[in-house]
Amino acid sequence: MTHVDLDVLTSWRESVKGELEEVRERMRPLEEELRRKHEELAAIEQLISLRSTTAPSGPRSREGQPTTTEGRSFLDAARDVLVEQGKPLHYLELHRLVAASGVHVPGRRPAANLLAHMTRDSRFVWVSRGQYGLAERDEGVAKPKKRKRRRARK
Repeated sequence: MTHVDLDVLTSWRESVKGELEEVRERMRPLEEELRRKHEELAAIEQLISLRSTTAPSGPRSREGQPTTTEGRSFLDAARDVLVEQGKPLHYLELHRLVAASGVHVPGRRPAANLLAHMTRDSRFVWVSRGQYGLAERDEGVAKPKKRKRRRARK
């Protein structure tokens, strides 16, 4: 090889090195985007695994309440337990009996979730602190009528 050929090859090598550096510069944003997308995918997969272990996605009733295998909501099961017991129950005891009957109440704190749903359902009435009964049996506490306040005379 002659000196001229060596100069040409050296020049060519430097040119290719420069082109490689340009390609690397163009790839950096894409590599960063690729890394972010991998992190996003990992986060989504973690959320899916958490969701599938904490919240069963079963069938739902017309009202949107999760249903049991028989198609009843946990509120229907709570009503049935109150009918069977024949008296108002504390919500923790009511939840225990509902769960014992094989009905799942969703949520992190199922007893509190049952209570929250019962307070919004007209079939249930508040009897005393933590105690709930059935409205159809008129088991609720009669709320005292408010008296009209009169202004004091000056």
